[in-house]
This record gives sequence, C-alpha cells and structure tokens, in this order.
Amino acid sequence: RHTQETGEPFRMEVRILRPDGSHVWISWNAERVEEGDATSLIGIVRDVTERRQGEERLRAAHDTFRHLVERSPFGLYTVDADFRLAQVSDGAQKAFDTVRPLIGRDFAEVLRIAWPEPFATEIEGRFRHTLATGEPDSSSSTIERRADRDIIEAYDWKIERITMPDGRQGLVCHFYDLSERQRHEAHVQLLMGEINHRSKNMLSLIQAIARHTAATGAPDFLARFRERVQSLATAQDLLVRNEWRSVPLADLARSQLAHFADLIDTRIRIAGPDLAVTPAAAQALGLAMHELATNAAKYGALSTGTGGVAIRWHIADAGASGSHVAIEWVEQGGPPVAAPPRRGFGSTLTTGMAESSMGGTVTVDYAPGGFSWRLICPLGNIAADFSNRPGAVVRPAPPPGADHPHAGRRVLVVDDEPLIAAEIAAVLAEAGCEVLGPVGTVDQALALLARQHCDAAVLDVTLGSETCEPVAHLLAARATPFVLVSGYSRAQLPALLRTAPLVGKPLDPVELEVQIEKCIRQAVPLDVASGKGDVE
Repeated sequence: RHTQETGEPFRMEVRILRPDGSHVWISWNAERVEEGDATSLIGIVRDVTERRQGEERLRAAHDTFRHLVERSPFGLYTVDADFRLAQVSDGAQKAFDTVRPLIGRDFAEVLRIAWPEPFATEIEGRFRHTLATGEPDSSSSTIERRADRDIIEAYDWKIERITMPDGRQGLVCHFYDLSERQRHEAHVQLLMGEINHRSKNMLSLIQAIARHTAATGAPDFLARFRERVQSLATAQDLLVRNEWRSVPLADLARSQLAHFADLIDTRIRIAGPDLAVTPAAAQALGLAMHELATNAAKYGALSTGTGGVAIRWHIADAGASGSHVAIEWVEQGGPPVAAPPRRGFGSTLTTGMAESSMGGTVTVDYAPGGFSWRLICPLGNIAADFSNRPGAVVRPAPPPGADHPHAGRRVLVVDDEPLIAAEIAAVLAEAGCEVLGPVGTVDQALALLARQHCDAAVLDVTLGSETCEPVAHLLAARATPFVLVSGYSRAQLPALLRTAPLVGKPLDPVELEVQIEKCIRQAVPLDVASGKGDVE
C-alpha cells in the first residue's frame, strides 16, 4: 500500500516456513507502474535460500578463522593486505603484551615499538617481500633485545601469505618463543654442573673420612668407615629433604640416633628450642653426634641396660659478643668413665672439626659419673638465618725442620665443607705451614683478613650460595697468591677466576702441596681485575 500510494520501491527479504516444515529465504521487490490513468504494482519474488546459506557459511568461516587465530595457544598473528596488524593469538600474549592494543595500526609502526633498529627495518622488508611475492620466509633462531622492555628474547618463526576473510592477500606469522627453552636448557646445565660439583665434594668428604680412619690403624677399619659414611649419608638425606637450605637440629639429632630409635624419649632425651642449622653445620654436627653415639654404645651410657643420654641445646645472649648456642651431650648411668689413652679420628670429628667449622669451643669431661661433651659457638656460625659468621683462629704448624720448607708461612683456608677444610689444613700443616682458619664463608674470610696477614690462600670456589670472588679480589689487591679447590671444571668457574691455579676435587694432597709451593715460591698472584695471571 505504501509503495502504491507513494511510489517508493518495496524491498524485503524474509524467511518463510513452508507447509512441509522446511524454510526458504524469499527476496521481494515491488515497484509502482503508471500507464495513463491506470496505476499498478509489478512484483518480483525470488528464492535466495542458497545465497543466504552461502553468506552464513562465509560468516561462519570468518568467525572460525578469527577464533582459530585469536584463541590459538601458539604464537600466531596476522597482517592484512593494507599492512596492518590484524589479529594476535592468545598464545602470543607474552610476546605481544605491550603490542596488542595496537591491533589495527600499521605493522611497520608496531615492529618499531617492539624491536630496535636496524632489526625492525630488516623484518619489515621480509614481511613485505612475502606479501608481494608469496614466497615464505623463516628463521630457526632469532635472538634480539626488545625495544619495549630491556630483555633479550629468542624466536623460531615462519611467515606465509594467506587469503584473509575479506578475500584479499595477507600474512600469517607462526612463531615459537625459544627464550624459555633456552633458560630451561641453561638451568639444566647449571643443575648438571651443580650435581657434578656436589658429587666431587661428597667424594672428597669420603676420601677424607677414609684417610683419617685408616690413619688410626684400627683393625675394624671397614666397619668404622662404613658407619661414618652412613652418618654422612643420613645428614645428606636431611639436607636434600630440606632443599639443601637448613636442617632442624632436633631432626638431625634423631636421624643420627636412628639405630637407637626404641630408646629415644626414654633413655635418650632430646630437648631444645627450634633451631635450623646450615648445611655445613649439619654435616659437622651429624658426624660429631654419630661419633658420640658410637662411643656411648661401645664404652659409655648406652653400653648397659640402665644408662641414658641427654642431648640438649639452648641459646643465650652473651652481651656485646652477641647470641651464642650451647649444645650438650651428657651421659649418665653407664660404666665408670676414663679418658682414652690417645686421640683418634673420632676426637678430630667431635672436637677439632666441630670447633673449626663453627668457630666455637668444645669442652670434653671424662667425669667418673658420666662423659659429657659441650659445644659453645656464636649463633651466627650455626643458625641458617644468620649470615655474619666471624672467623676462626690461626692453627700453628709443627715445629720447623729440614723437611718443612714452608715453615712459618701462613696460609688461609676457605672451604664450607668442614671435613674437606680439615683435610686441606692437615695437608698444609704437614708441609710446615701455619693454617689461618679454616673458615667457610666470604664474611668470615674477609673479617679474618682484616685482622690477620697471610702468605697464601686456598679457596673453595663455591661457598654455599656465594663464590669466593670477593676474597680473591682482596688477596689480589694485597698481591697474595692463592690456589682454588673446586668440584667444578675450569670452564664452569667465574670468568675472572679461570686463570688461577686449580686443584680439583676429590682432593689430591700431593697436587695441593705442589700448587701451594709454586704460589709461595713464585709469589705472583692472579690479577683478578684484568683476568690475567702468571700461573701454570
């Protein structure tokens, strides 16, 4: 009626339900026609079902394309025929987190936001070439520093020309972020190096235990050696369980007395405040407790059915000198006690190594009523949450003689493994040197050097979570020669230490003595600042 009255054409598309239940799309067009005084309408009705279905399929294909690109978990983005950034996939968000708001803008501009020159210009040229020629382009490894954030990233990528939803030619870029994989591979290499380092350290510890156990000449060497290695393994299990950070002292005591589990809390009493000790302290205390428990079972309170042992510790404030820890092993109810006729390796573990590794003092009492052992040391030397561990004292060498060419030479020993440090100190003492330390941290070494002079030094490269580099720098500044000992290969050392004399672990005492002799004789230290040194 409207068309008939006004002459405006009538156009309409409508979906019609047919009697058989199917649907068809109808296009209706009508116009008014005037012939003289007569007016009529001419209408055309067309079935446009196929066209409408084709449009629906095309729209669905466009939606699918958009969904595949934008929701892809892989690195993917498209550039349209007008060289504009069209789409960025979800998987590309890490690489495009600062660029996604620029979708729809000129891709050349986007490239210069993400990458510096001349790299951005090079990449733009490669994209334009593929768009113009259809020739794909790719790179197996592109490593470049980003312009929009100060990091270096690596990518494997490929460009292809495709038909975009609008029917024109565009580009799709598939890429894989290699940065994470490279970081993972570097981390694996680091872990492998650390495993190698710790394995050699462990072999050095076992070597030291074997050497000192054999030195006593005891007929039951194998049994004693096996028990001491088992003690070391027990401490190792605890350290691994605690991610090599610290060990609760109560857990350490219980683990070393595990073979007396039925006596714990009855004849064996363990008491003290919560205290987590460092890995070095855990190994030293673990070996000391093992020796004390072994002696108690053979000769002391645990050798009878009535004796008992009290293991206790407390923390006390010593005023200006800071907090101290007192750890006690007290036996009662056993057979009469008498001091042993000679000191063996067990005494070294319970006294010498405990004192040197924790900078403390051990008191042993062979009272008739029961043996007692007491260690007092600064809290910072044992607690895992303390970092300032002031140093140890000078250990004099045997009296000088013709077979001691280095008599009077003072050598600093820095190693965070107490038993290995004791082994190094023993080698040096046998060569006639005075031993300064041993100490196990950079702070300890620097504090000791601030008070004491040394003629040479033996440095473990890795000291817990730090390296010996600050100590090496100070020694170099003083023109003091030093030798490195490490389970790492030379290639794994910090760059500035790679030319220093290096003795590998497990430790070869002869090689260590030779290298120390060369250092003292040549008296030409490593030039750490320049990375150069007159060393063999």
